[in-house]
Amino acid sequence: MNISVNFTNPFVSVFLCGTLATLLINHFLEFIDYRARAKNGGHIPEVLQNIPLAAQTFDTEKLKNISAYEDAKYFKWCVSSVVMMALDLALVIFGFYPFVFNFICGITGFPSTIANSFCAFLLFMIITGLPSSIIGLPFSLYSEFVIEKKFGFSNMTWKLWITDQLKGIVVGLILVSLLTFVAAVAFVKFATSWWFILAAIMIAFTFIMQVVYPKFIAPLFNKFSPLEDGEAKDKIMAILDRVGFKNGGLFVMDASKRSGHSNAYFSGFGKTKRIVLYDTLLKSLTPDELAAVLGHELGHFKLHHITKRLFIMIPMEFVITFLLYKMAHLVNMYNAFGFVNITAQNVAGVQFIGMFLAAMLWSSISEIISPVSNIFSRKQEYQADAFGADVCGSPEPLITGLIKLNSENLSELIPPKLYVFWNYSHPTLVERIEKLKGRPNARVSGNYQSDIIQPFEMKNIPLILDVVVPMWSPPQEDMEFRRFYVEHIVRNNLFENDYHFELIENGSFCTSAFFARKADVCKADEWYSVESRKYSEDLLSSTKIGKSYIELMDEKTRALMNDDDIQLTLYVSRKKGCGSKLLNKLCEKLRAQGWKNLYLWTDCECNWQWYTDHGYELLSTDVYKPFSSEDEDYLTYIFRKKL
Repeated sequence: MNISVNFTNPFVSVFLCGTLATLLINHFLEFIDYRARAKNGGHIPEVLQNIPLAAQTFDTEKLKNISAYEDAKYFKWCVSSVVMMALDLALVIFGFYPFVFNFICGITGFPSTIANSFCAFLLFMIITGLPSSIIGLPFSLYSEFVIEKKFGFSNMTWKLWITDQLKGIVVGLILVSLLTFVAAVAFVKFATSWWFILAAIMIAFTFIMQVVYPKFIAPLFNKFSPLEDGEAKDKIMAILDRVGFKNGGLFVMDASKRSGHSNAYFSGFGKTKRIVLYDTLLKSLTPDELAAVLGHELGHFKLHHITKRLFIMIPMEFVITFLLYKMAHLVNMYNAFGFVNITAQNVAGVQFIGMFLAAMLWSSISEIISPVSNIFSRKQEYQADAFGADVCGSPEPLITGLIKLNSENLSELIPPKLYVFWNYSHPTLVERIEKLKGRPNARVSGNYQSDIIQPFEMKNIPLILDVVVPMWSPPQEDMEFRRFYVEHIVRNNLFENDYHFELIENGSFCTSAFFARKADVCKADEWYSVESRKYSEDLLSSTKIGKSYIELMDEKTRALMNDDDIQLTLYVSRKKGCGSKLLNKLCEKLRAQGWKNLYLWTDCECNWQWYTDHGYELLSTDVYKPFSSEDEDYLTYIFRKKL
């Protein structure tokens, strides 16, 4: 390969200096971020220390994972960035691009007609893109199958990865071929005005893809299902109605088959607008938090951020293509990069090469303006946060939602300010929370309250045991067995359904309530068969007696129920007043879902009088003889409350 690059030419100098400067800037920024992580990665910012949920979420282990994840990505990037920069420089220095062009011209002839211009342009784009794709492949695989797997994010399989690549190549070739053909026609037929035509076509293409992508391309890679009826959908629809946002549907995407990262996005415009939620997001956030996060996204629409960007983008599209048109006629630029056969007489036929070189030059120096665009982006994110807080009536759900998302995505808590200024399109978690807490309707510092009703998390079973072990466990000295005994009771009241709830107050678990429909079944036996192996048969006999008692009382209660009735199977509160709060809210929810009556049973060891004092009808009182003594009957009670 002949080396014919003119290193003294200003165009080549700009490319070389810009590429090196970009690498040095990024390495400096990443290094100071790495050093800051080593220094501060084990600390929780003060503003988060005042929020119990954050203090509970970002424990020592979580902070270690965040630092380890960011470090792993940093070390990989250090190598990949140097390798990819060396490749970029080598391709220019050793004249790879003019070599490819000359090779293609030997096949298609020098571009002069629509047909051979199209073929030359398309082949040039494909072949020149191969080196970076090939060299970058190992780094991409390492990120996906080593780093993301190690930290529990990636669910990707080799089969799925290969399928994704093949589909991506096919879709990419179709779209690139289409745009390349349009460009070839414009270059040949409209030699002096193609810049205007291409700009208009690219703008139209952008809008068309807003409709085409969600309906035809995205389903090739993921399954999209309508969001099921329930509290989450009700909360979201209430927010949409409140702001007057019309959409083409709420969809859940099976993102978890590839990654554990969470996200949500809007696509389309006009009547085709649709909201897509990652299934991982639905598992991570409560309905209130989900509505708040979507309220933030709605803020971008209602505050006209999208429209403002379009007003900037559309004129800029014409300006950029005009500049490309001008640069595409600079013969000196072609010659500087080794395209020595291009002259003023034939440059009109190879303007696509000029566009390629101009884009390459721009990519080498575009790093210097990234902070400018990020400043405006962060400002809009603050505005969208404020909108989301206002539309939800409180900043609390958005704050707790952001905390959970930051935690689950292992995002940094204290990046350096310079790094944020240069690289972050969004404010940090701390900055966003400080802004939200500073709003007039925010409750701050020690007075910050966050009452959240959410699906019960199994990790909180030990907190239930702390309350009921003293009351429900047998008189054994072995505390481990006593907790096992009571956990068996708890799990025998935990049925296979979605009706298990907990109340979180100030970030702390307070109350739990489990429900069951008439036909629901319990699968505690699976847990019991594993956990019971460490205990003797003499000890386990008491657990079997307890299970028989629970099953008998459940059978008696359900004999009184109809199919549209529901049973409260377990109800434990760690804090006075929280139990009533949770149960009242859940009764409202059950009533809205169409349940007619709430049934429950209890016994003399529990505070059964509470139910008579709170409007529950006592249906039966019986004596359970196995637990009775000569001096005292062991009484059981069945209650009903109309919903």
